[in-house]
Amino acid sequence: MGHFFTDGTNASEVRSDVAQALNKYFGPSANRYSGSQFEDLITDSDPFSLTAQDLIAVTTLSVSIPARAAIWILSEDGRNKISSILKEVPMGRDIWDPDVRDIFLDDGPVMELWRTLENANWPVFKPGGGLGGSTKRSKILASKRPRLIPILDRVVRGSLPETKNTWISLQGVLRNDFYRTKLEEVLENPNVSENVSLLRRIDAVIWINNEKKFRKG
Repeated sequence: MGHFFTDGTNASEVRSDVAQALNKYFGPSANRYSGSQFEDLITDSDPFSLTAQDLIAVTTLSVSIPARAAIWILSEDGRNKISSILKEVPMGRDIWDPDVRDIFLDDGPVMELWRTLENANWPVFKPGGGLGGSTKRSKILASKRPRLIPILDRVVRGSLPETKNTWISLQGVLRNDFYRTKLEEVLENPNVSENVSLLRRIDAVIWINNEKKFRKG
């Protein structure tokens, strides 16, 4: 909570850089980040298929999808494998909903899709394929279930307390009605479209306010 409130878990004093970060990322400025268009690109995408439209949307978040991984994902084999898993990942749910408590467990569909993307490779589906990096896979998963699966790149992971499973830890925070309500209030902003989930607002603020610390060189 320290990323949003000066008094931490008391959550009564809002940090001034929260609104600034949202305005910088989503506001009508000449220096807008391409990621501000991410939601518009995924809004009408098939929820049970990973499409070329989704892969384009992910590139707005400053990652590139290797050609061999993209070819497999869009192939018949890739579409069938990914679609069968996505049908097991709940639609229209938020990360804090009680019925998705176990969504990030190792034997659940999210982790199954995570491992499938790790092996995405053309012409042979194999370990060590083109999507071995956690950041790319995280952003792809978020493109399909933006209210359920948070983006975890190196800036966000590095800025949050170290934990065995950051997804589960964040889920635990947002299941707390007090903290979630406070975050919803502080992350309400006229420059941010209603189709931008709470998870993405959290991601944008943490990323904008911490990315300089993680720049190479």
